[in-house]
Amino acid sequence: MYKIVINLCFLTTLLNVTLLKMTKFSLLFVFASFCLFTGGTSSLPTNDKPGPLWIIQMGNRDNLPNSPRGMMISHNSVDSTNPYQLMNDKMIDYVNSQTRKNSLLPLEELNGNYYYFVKYFKTNFFKAMQFCKENGMDLLSLETGEEYMAIVSYLKKHYPKAEHIWTSGTDAGEEGSFVWLSTGRSVNFTSWGAGLPDNSAKIEHCLEIARTGVENYYWNDRACNSEYNFICELRE
Repeated sequence: MYKIVINLCFLTTLLNVTLLKMTKFSLLFVFASFCLFTGGTSSLPTNDKPGPLWIIQMGNRDNLPNSPRGMMISHNSVDSTNPYQLMNDKMIDYVNSQTRKNSLLPLEELNGNYYYFVKYFKTNFFKAMQFCKENGMDLLSLETGEEYMAIVSYLKKHYPKAEHIWTSGTDAGEEGSFVWLSTGRSVNFTSWGAGLPDNSAKIEHCLEIARTGVENYYWNDRACNSEYNFICELRE
């Protein structure tokens, strides 16, 4: 007989743990189809297949770089037709969404993607990369024109005075061949200003979103040690 075992104490902990602020510790919880605890459990008979192995991993962002709060939940089951699997997947989605909503940084959701707009201080390209990584994110890469227009629309509405915004684009590896350093992918669309990139003084190797006038946004190459605002993004 296949058993789905539900530990009520575990579920209560699961729904509340997203409210915790993670510190410098790392815990590993394993919730298998046979419950580790006796209290608050029930079983439903189905068939003989082993159930999914549940894993909740909590720790600092160095250990769990893909989580803004140092928490990750997953299981090893891959049977998408199993109704219990679907229930499991919905619970995972819920916990992960709560993790994002309760990030230590105020994330903005644009078209299903999550961003942190660094408005209140400026730094160079490399320290911007470091800041994003330390907070479980990546410096902005622009994969589509739609994503770029969503970013520009947000800047126009909420941060109209921003003139220089770092992205993760760079041609430091090969002059003229820009890649998104956060993903390693080549830049597959462009929105350069007229005559750009120009590698002025032979030192401009990092890609910014620049603004001139009221609403004229465009890409520009700049010296990587220039200090600008920047945008971090949370990758799924």
